[in-house]
Amino acid sequence: MKKRGLWIFDENYLMLTYLSACSFAEHSDVIITLIYCGEKMNDADLEIFQAIQEKVEVYYFTKDVSEWEAHMQANILNRLARLHFTKLFEDDLVFMIDSDVAFSEILNKKIKHVEERFNNHESIFPVISGVVEFLSASDAYLYFKKKDKAGFTRKTNESAKLNVYTRIYGSDWKSYISGFQFNNGFLIFYKARKLIEQWEHYYLAGLHDADVNPLDDQVPLAAAIQKTECTYWKMDPQWNSLGDLDGPFVMFHAWGGEWKIEIDQVLRNAEATSDYGNICKRYLTNCPAVWIKKFFSDLKSFPYRYRNIQGAFDHGTVFTDLIKRLESGKIVEVGTYKGRSACFLAELIKASGKNIQFTTIDHFERSDTSMQLVQKNLKRADVQDYVTVVEGESYETTKLFKEEELDFIFLDTDSSKNRLAVELESWYEKLKEGGILGGYDHSIHDTVFKSYDCASWSFCEKHAIPLMTYEYQFLIQKPFKTK
Repeated sequence: MKKRGLWIFDENYLMLTYLSACSFAEHSDVIITLIYCGEKMNDADLEIFQAIQEKVEVYYFTKDVSEWEAHMQANILNRLARLHFTKLFEDDLVFMIDSDVAFSEILNKKIKHVEERFNNHESIFPVISGVVEFLSASDAYLYFKKKDKAGFTRKTNESAKLNVYTRIYGSDWKSYISGFQFNNGFLIFYKARKLIEQWEHYYLAGLHDADVNPLDDQVPLAAAIQKTECTYWKMDPQWNSLGDLDGPFVMFHAWGGEWKIEIDQVLRNAEATSDYGNICKRYLTNCPAVWIKKFFSDLKSFPYRYRNIQGAFDHGTVFTDLIKRLESGKIVEVGTYKGRSACFLAELIKASGKNIQFTTIDHFERSDTSMQLVQKNLKRADVQDYVTVVEGESYETTKLFKEEELDFIFLDTDSSKNRLAVELESWYEKLKEGGILGGYDHSIHDTVFKSYDCASWSFCEKHAIPLMTYEYQFLIQKPFKTK
């Protein structure tokens, strides 16, 4: 039986994968397999893996970055690649590892313990997980989160929830999602083809039948374990450590690029004594100079001042992708609140050096915000020259712009279905051919299925254009006129 560590990553996680794979290689004799799904690596990027070259296999898949939905396609490709390669190596003891996991010297002792258990149960198809986030998968956030990333409580449509679970898991869905939900940051598989195929089936059913978040695949795993009656072991608490490495591994922040800030602070702080800090220093200070220089160059362009402004904000990936692709133009955000997302976008524009005109609009009727407060927040972040703040109602302020003038519009208005329908019609006229109209449609959350009468779906049906959804978010690209 071979032992294989499996990472699937893209160009945004080169450093994290390097950290994770280096620490794993140092403490184990496991074959390391890196599955790269991203833009083509240059020579400098390839050079960072030379330190562990003797123990590394690398597979490459280039994603189509010409599509606006490339970041979502990449998320799906990442999940499907995990499942494909776990099936491909099913005769091996496969450690499926996220890039935000680093390892300590306790790792090899634990791996040998796991290997012994597998050798004693070769007729069983097991999955072992190091982290259990919820008591049961039915309490999870896959389709219905009680709180979002900003801590705000969202209402759950129980009827829609039942429809989703019944549609994907069948009438016996309660028994399928009654098991533990696993964090897929560190999973171990052996001869688990039946389980992986069921996991893949449930994951794709969620994408196709319910427009679920492509990132969320833990609940389908929990359901697949119940469906296939798979034997699994829950690891003891020392596997799940956050912060310092008091067990075999530590999971640190990876969402939204927060890891860049953490690593920067660790490398600049000579007093840092945590195991996580030591891992960063040990490997990154020894990696190729051209690459560490590239990291700090990228760090300068990464937004961080926005974090000091209160508010809900989880569409940073959309904004980051936009600024990468747009060389110049005009963009509008409707729904400013206190300016958190506006600050994020303005920081991106400032760092890019591109000629992009950005306007943010809000009616400022809430008692806890005002136009003056937003302007103060933007000035404190030193981005006041990169965004224009306008006070007014969404559909009324459309008159400030000419038809087909705007390259990107994002509606973060928390509008009702009928009001959003009016906003979509009003703002779509201002969009250039090939431009993107995005935003939040909370009726997606209420109805779940695309075929239901939510505002964005009805709009796209009317205009015969594709709709792409991602949790509450939608993106619509205005077609080019045929000549």
